[in-house]
Amino acid sequence: MASCCGQNFEDFKESNRREDLINMANQYAAEQQLDATRIPLGIRLNLTNDHHLAQVFQLFVKHIQDKEYVWKHGILALANHQGQVLELTYEKDLPLFLQKKDHEYFDCRIEAIGANAFGLTAKTCKAEFVNGKEHFLQYLHDAQTTSVPIFDSNQQFIGILGFISKMNDKWQTIGCLQGLLVAFELALTEHEKIETLEREAKKREALLEMTQTLYSTMDVNEVLSVAIHHFQRFYPNVQLELWLTQELLIPNLPIKQMTFIPNSEDINGQAFLEGKLIRRTKRENRQQGEIAAPLKGKQGIYGVIHIACQHSNVFTDEEISFISSVADIIGTAFEKARLYQQSNNLVKELQVINDLTKRLNQSLTKDSILQFVLTELGQLFDAEHVFVLEVNDRKDILKVIASNSDENVGTIVSVENGYMGLVYKNKEPIIISDTETDLTIKDAYAKQLGCRSLMSVPILSNDEIIGILSVSNQNPLHFSYDNFKMLQVFAQHLGLALTNAILHERLQQLAITDYLTGLYNRSYLDEKIQQSMNGDEQGSILLLDIDDFKKINDTYGHQVGDQILVQVAMILISSIRDTDTAVRWGGEEIALYLPNVDPNVAKKVAFRILNRISQETNPKVTVSCGLASWKREDQEVNRLSLFRMADKMLYEAKNSGKNQVRVFQK
Repeated sequence: MASCCGQNFEDFKESNRREDLINMANQYAAEQQLDATRIPLGIRLNLTNDHHLAQVFQLFVKHIQDKEYVWKHGILALANHQGQVLELTYEKDLPLFLQKKDHEYFDCRIEAIGANAFGLTAKTCKAEFVNGKEHFLQYLHDAQTTSVPIFDSNQQFIGILGFISKMNDKWQTIGCLQGLLVAFELALTEHEKIETLEREAKKREALLEMTQTLYSTMDVNEVLSVAIHHFQRFYPNVQLELWLTQELLIPNLPIKQMTFIPNSEDINGQAFLEGKLIRRTKRENRQQGEIAAPLKGKQGIYGVIHIACQHSNVFTDEEISFISSVADIIGTAFEKARLYQQSNNLVKELQVINDLTKRLNQSLTKDSILQFVLTELGQLFDAEHVFVLEVNDRKDILKVIASNSDENVGTIVSVENGYMGLVYKNKEPIIISDTETDLTIKDAYAKQLGCRSLMSVPILSNDEIIGILSVSNQNPLHFSYDNFKMLQVFAQHLGLALTNAILHERLQQLAITDYLTGLYNRSYLDEKIQQSMNGDEQGSILLLDIDDFKKINDTYGHQVGDQILVQVAMILISSIRDTDTAVRWGGEEIALYLPNVDPNVAKKVAFRILNRISQETNPKVTVSCGLASWKREDQEVNRLSLFRMADKMLYEAKNSGKNQVRVFQK
């Protein structure tokens, strides 16, 4: 047999023969060349279970009935569940080989001294005995070791009660031990109850002290400092972290920020989303346990307190209830302090928002509103980048329509990914403390801008997202939660202002345009010609009339007649400059004004338009055109006389065969 230490020791529980267990243990001891003349000593650590067992044992032996009988026949010993002997009781001086100091223990594991009752019970969790030379240890060749397992109130194997004696009466010794075991376990239960009551009293006192301290301060940082300090007093051997939805930097405190989209698979995210304490073993190490308790107030959940410990069974139901109560107290105190600080800032914030809103609503043009946004938000939040994105008509892209950096204007951003895509999809605002450490979203545009801190909020109109307002900075942790709230409020007013501006522009457009053709109306033409005569050197006007339009209506119907009007209007619009003005003069008549264009050029434009209309309309139509021009030196010419001259030329074109241009000659 190569070794008994590994898999074969696990087979102890499967074996039914005491002799096999002893032989396996001693064979292992021989193979490992263990020292048969001594019991190895170890330094006792301040382990909770070992300390608890030893404490109860010391009290227990003082009240043993017939203790003289027990001590007369041997040595009563206490070992932990691993087989390490912690305490010994005896009547006379101990043998030299059992001499130890208070902070030491005898290592009676099979791996340390071969076969002995303590080591066997540690493996089998059953009563065991080993006689004389069955022991590997020479000092025990004249003795019998007997042991029984100790179980706590939860039936967990926690220790071993044993006897080292000169007696060679197995059943008498086991019977005696089992009687002692019953009394010991009763003492253990009573001691646990007393300790529980003492712990509860201490916790109530500590909880009262913590509550009084927390509720006496209105400073958020102090609340968190006090909370962590008291928690570490309650549980000094655990790893503690506070995960908060609000970014707070407090030196020497284990505070981290939660993402605004918590991960439900993470214990912290699960506790935050469900609003209840979560307890589980760690996936990577099932021996370790972790707890996440939400910090709840009356108005919401502000974060999670996360506790990690080396052993998953450390926290009982009693401890879980206590931790949940502490977390609730911290959450309530945090909310109270936070609301107090917010109330101090509220008047100032409302004043700022009020001023911004007033100035925002003073303008009825989209461009002036956007310029105001860029200027004010850049200063208010000390933002390096301020930009407004607009949703296109197909709802498939976002376009930067305003930015304090001109090179960003016109940039196309996808609605499918990145931070802007996230805002668009969820119609919810986001704040990112550091884009470089945020692993949830990859955003090429944010990386291109070099921004680390980012706030983005949707611009809504009638609950429909029409754009996104975003500010960023190259430094992490630049924006506060209060900044985030203010930006959200501002975006609401911005949505209203933009909607009003768009409606105002549409009303203005409707007031100066023809509903059918989209061309400007006659009053708008009057205004443009007058402006041109006041500032330009010359200009030309073309009056066009669709030939035989009544016949079109009679033949094809008025709907086709309307389509012909629209076709002609589109041809005109595509044939002129941005500075030219095309209007529906009335009925089937259309006028075209060309500022700073002399009669010769205007005539060429007119022929080009007539040619296109005759070829591109369906059904095909022709138009007649009258053309009149003015120059600065023509003192007698005014807007009305210009109209009369053009109208006269149109009449001549109609009466001279149609589909032609007639130019007024002075």
